[in-house]
Amino acid sequence: MDYQIRTLSSETEPVSIVVLGIIILVMTLGIFLPMLDLGSVAMKH
Repeated sequence: MDYQIRTLSSETEPVSIVVLGIIILVMTLGIFLPMLDLGSVAMKH
């Protein structure tokens, strides 16, 4: 049973890292995209 848990966690680890990366990417885009939009609006005026 312990071996099954260890292999399951080692198989799901890369998937969880990718999911975490996607979540962080979405959060950083959500922060930076409005800032970039505000910057482009400020440049036009």
